[in-house]
Amino acid sequence: MNLPPVVSPQEWEAARRDLLAKEKEHTRARDALAAQRRRMPRMAVEKDYRFEGPDGPASLVDLFDGRRQLVVYRFFYEPGVASFPERGCPGCSFLADQVANLAHLNARDTTLVFVSRAPQADIRDWKARMGWEQIPWYTITDDFDRDFGVDEWHGTNAFIREGDDVFRTYFIHDRGDEAMGTTWAYLDMTALGRQETGRTRPTATRRRRRTSGGTTTTPTARRRRHDRRARRRHPGGGAPPVGDRTSGGPRVDDVPRATPPEARRMTGHTLEIERTFRAPAQAVFDAFTNPEVMRRWWHPERDWETSEAEVDLRVGGVVRVVMRDPHADEEYGGGGRYTEVDPPRRLAFTWLWDDDATRMLIEIDFEERDGATFVRFTHSGLWDEEAVRSHDGGWNRAFDNLDAVLAGEPET
Repeated sequence: MNLPPVVSPQEWEAARRDLLAKEKEHTRARDALAAQRRRMPRMAVEKDYRFEGPDGPASLVDLFDGRRQLVVYRFFYEPGVASFPERGCPGCSFLADQVANLAHLNARDTTLVFVSRAPQADIRDWKARMGWEQIPWYTITDDFDRDFGVDEWHGTNAFIREGDDVFRTYFIHDRGDEAMGTTWAYLDMTALGRQETGRTRPTATRRRRRTSGGTTTTPTARRRRHDRRARRRHPGGGAPPVGDRTSGGPRVDDVPRATPPEARRMTGHTLEIERTFRAPAQAVFDAFTNPEVMRRWWHPERDWETSEAEVDLRVGGVVRVVMRDPHADEEYGGGGRYTEVDPPRRLAFTWLWDDDATRMLIEIDFEERDGATFVRFTHSGLWDEEAVRSHDGGWNRAFDNLDAVLAGEPET
């Protein structure tokens, strides 16, 4: 084998920098591809697929193990494979050796399982011999492999569920499986992506301020009051704002008023809101990415205020909002990280309320139509139907505030 030449440190560094530029292009292209996967339409799973597991019969919903997302790898291990049951597919075995600690996937509401046509007794013995005990492994008993493109060899399917309704979101096979095994690779093929927030919870939290001569209430009392208010209206939250008088964006006074809500659809634990704003797409996009303007509209009532707004507008950058209810003298904060930034067409970012551990995803699509902008707003990962309803009210009231800001109405 002829090895490359030996060069000076300066020449080596120059060659490394040239290659680094190409590697960065490759990384950005990979991120863009993962973003496209997250925008893939879903396919409803209509059949009631059945499996045999270590604890007996199981449905496809059971394989989720209570989590929202499921990744299923079809491992080619069954009667007919060379040296079965002592061995399975060599490439599948190589992948199994690469699988990272599943606690990291599980912490992101995602379950990984293997499926094969081998009986459970053989799977159990082989897992123990190979040291793969952490991987849940089920036996296929019907047409699952044929229906999902893995009736021969191997492949990886991703699913998401809303209650007991399951949807197929992506499929990787052949050489695509070579990259699988790491936590990031599995998350990048899922509908919710990496769900990065950078930290478990943003630092600021809902807090009650002292008034002259007064004291703060107890945490329990504050929580009860918060719960009662949340049942009436959740103050929405999760993205950044628009161009203003001091920015390079359009003047707020020059933007016509938006139309009323066109549609509100609540599917499972996902909230979808559609509205048309009578403003150019860039102006509306700016309204979600400029902290100064965000403070003017991003709260669920006209007389509330946004006391903090932080935007680092790049993939991986932080977004953070704190809203204040002046009547109760309480604040509600949350934050996350951008997963997609495509001005003026699309924004996506993770979201986590300060007082709740539920990870969510917010996606906003902007489409300009004859000088107006159609906006599709999707808030997924909400914990129950009551949360969907309360966020629906909170977000739509915040968008009413945005209507007023775009129209140049005086603030109350």
